[in-house]
Amino acid sequence: MCPLHHVTLPFWWQYESDGEWESWDIDSILILERAYANPVICTVEIRIGEVIAIIDFPTMTMMEGGHRIRRLSTPPEHGTQFVGSLATSYHWHWEENNNIWHEFPSCVTQGKHSPQLELPSHVIEQTYLRGDSQLNFRISDSDFTLFFGGMQMKELGCSTVRRISRRPIYRTVPQCVGLVVGHDKTTHQYYTLVRDSVEAEWETVRRMLKTNNPVAVKTICSNLLETQFSKRSKSTKTMFLFHPVTEAMTPEGLSQHGLTSADTPTAMKKYGTGIHLAVSEEYAMYFGCNTRAVVAVECVVGRYGRGKPADTQPPLSERGVRFQSCVNNIHNPEVFVLYDVMAVRPRFWISF
Repeated sequence: MCPLHHVTLPFWWQYESDGEWESWDIDSILILERAYANPVICTVEIRIGEVIAIIDFPTMTMMEGGHRIRRLSTPPEHGTQFVGSLATSYHWHWEENNNIWHEFPSCVTQGKHSPQLELPSHVIEQTYLRGDSQLNFRISDSDFTLFFGGMQMKELGCSTVRRISRRPIYRTVPQCVGLVVGHDKTTHQYYTLVRDSVEAEWETVRRMLKTNNPVAVKTICSNLLETQFSKRSKSTKTMFLFHPVTEAMTPEGLSQHGLTSADTPTAMKKYGTGIHLAVSEEYAMYFGCNTRAVVAVECVVGRYGRGKPADTQPPLSERGVRFQSCVNNIHNPEVFVLYDVMAVRPRFWISF
């Protein structure tokens, strides 16, 4: 979870005792994590030795504020540090009234004309992680503001103030273990493998390359990534694009975690904040730390529009329909930007 604290799960719970942080037993940790993932739950009872402690999540204390507690976790999914599928995913919620919570996106206003909130959780999360104090958004004719300091949502011209909440998505122990180590059974959902490519795969790689002849090709296999990708590629044509190799990247890591926007080097992010992929391997290698290697990625790009540096999702078309991806040039695209990680599958690690 951090360079100085190593545990077997991507989350961990501790309490303060005599100035030192002590860890709960694994059963208590799982109870706390499952409870904390639900914004409805504000308190929970946990045993510490012979004592029953009442945990208060809003203040992150126990024993009526007498002791602090803390939750440790892997970096957030939309943060700057790459950990792939080991990252902690957060969902945002808003409170209607009387502790009735709704997950974004969801209906905010009430009445006969109740517009649906077009504000995905990941957009809120990215704004929050940038350190912005608030996020303004509009639904139909109503303007809203999220205030991260007080964790509140307010509609302009309305006195009602609603609470908002950021909570992690709960993952079971088998899910966590599978994501960390993969699985050696080829039929298991978390099975991963990196192997030398066979001749037919070499031919596929040679056909996609523009100028270079490879000296080594590794095939990246992952049942989880394949399952996710198949949901996007079922009725859509796919294409191969190239992504730079960065310092933190390995073929084994890609097989377990796939690609996220945090993998794309900052210098390459010119057409949005998503995963940037190049038509040419030379263009991709220019931005990588390893100028003699590149990752070939199978993608579902769908319909695309012109991307801008500040984009956090594909733009809307003239008809108001959101594109699936962005490009640098509509007529002759050299760079594609994708925001849907399920539409991106690393296939080959190519060395020159």
